Amino acid sequence: MRQTRIPMRRALVAALPLLLITAACGHESPDTTPKSTNGSSEQGTDTNAQPAAPGEFGTLKGVCGRGDGKTVPSDARGVTDDEIQVGVLNDATSTLAPGLGAEYLAVAKAFTEWCNAAGGINGRKIKFVTRDAKVTEAAARIVDACQSDFMLVGGATPFDAPTVEPREECDLGAIPAYAASPEATTSKLQALPTRVPAKQANVAAIRLLENEFGDAFERTGMLAVDVSSLLDPALAVREALPKVGVDIVSFQKLPLEVASYRTYVQPLVGKVDAVIPPPAPDAGFFRAMNDVDYTPKVLLDPVGNTYSQDLAKAFADAPVDAPYYLASEIFPLEMADQNPATKLAMDLTKKTGTKLPIDAGMIPAWASWLLFARSASECTDKLTVDCVIEKATSDHAYTAGGLIAPVDLSDPTSIGACRVILSLTADGFTYEPKITKPTDGDGVFNCDDANVVRLDG
Repeated sequence: MRQTRIPMRRALVAALPLLLITAACGHESPDTTPKSTNGSSEQGTDTNAQPAAPGEFGTLKGVCGRGDGKTVPSDARGVTDDEIQVGVLNDATSTLAPGLGAEYLAVAKAFTEWCNAAGGINGRKIKFVTRDAKVTEAAARIVDACQSDFMLVGGATPFDAPTVEPREECDLGAIPAYAASPEATTSKLQALPTRVPAKQANVAAIRLLENEFGDAFERTGMLAVDVSSLLDPALAVREALPKVGVDIVSFQKLPLEVASYRTYVQPLVGKVDAVIPPPAPDAGFFRAMNDVDYTPKVLLDPVGNTYSQDLAKAFADAPVDAPYYLASEIFPLEMADQNPATKLAMDLTKKTGTKLPIDAGMIPAWASWLLFARSASECTDKLTVDCVIEKATSDHAYTAGGLIAPVDLSDPTSIGACRVILSLTADGFTYEPKITKPTDGDGVFNCDDANVVRLDG
């Protein structure tokens, strides 16, 4: 029987959130790795792709700007009077998951070109270099970065626990797109804009859909991938949902290689009314539902792992006659024209010529780069890793200029309260304001404190 690889890229991204991945074999990587990594090309004249002023990004001011690097001294590794070298951790050439993390390189190219055109970091241009871990070589890439990089920014790798010790030993700062392991999440010299459930979990999806699907939530089934970086967040969700009245009657662990989704869908028939799918289901998952004539009352992603074009395509290829909802802390990309930061991020990424889908999996990388640049630009006395991390982690309501809901950067284990609810049909994702019930002053988001529950572990 044909093996179907569960797409790893989105599931590992954020887990997102992102959250965390992509298509059956990942994305092709040859056209995503920039031929030049000096980020020095100038901005075009497309006003739709530029902020109101150079160096401003949505609501963020002074992200990048001109100056003379000599006026802000630095003896840090990777920093000269003219340049700052930054590493981007990824797994783009991995044979296990080809293209994993390729979106990080696309965002790095888009951001550095935009930032350098605005003047860089107080006059210093950003040069990014790829640190390709190939999934199994993460610790080695950290050792490489320790030789010449100022920091690691806007990248990640799913099996990141082995990176912590060498990174801390050489004082290599990091603002990653996500951290997968508990060790990486709470490691030193790091600011973390994107979180996965650990000590807290967001249950907005259940609270906001309870009136319509409360009975279905009494018979809920979860499917998780049996890899620690994906299983641990799923277990946190499993612990959180009963706190808001959900009864988990089925919890199945899937291997990375699924021979047949029927094996996991068949046990749901007659037992489960609400299904929480695995992090990155492909069309085979939905096709299996149709093959066994199983139609749940609702499909629900309470974390936002499945907010991707790959998932939308999979659902369109094998539609299930059941409503599908997800909760996300990302401003809906489908409403980019209503949010300058989202539109700018999408336009700048498209401008690089990447063949990757411009979707939610790129937003954590944008949030990381913006945080790095803004924090580094605020280090006007001396540019050091300690200063950048101190500036970054002092923000208690970071939104990346409006790309994401507010997050407290001082506590890497906290989960923000704000979420939007999106529905998925064969036509794609749609923001659902009547279900979201945005709270006063919070734009499209529902930021009720009751959305967050504390976990016992």
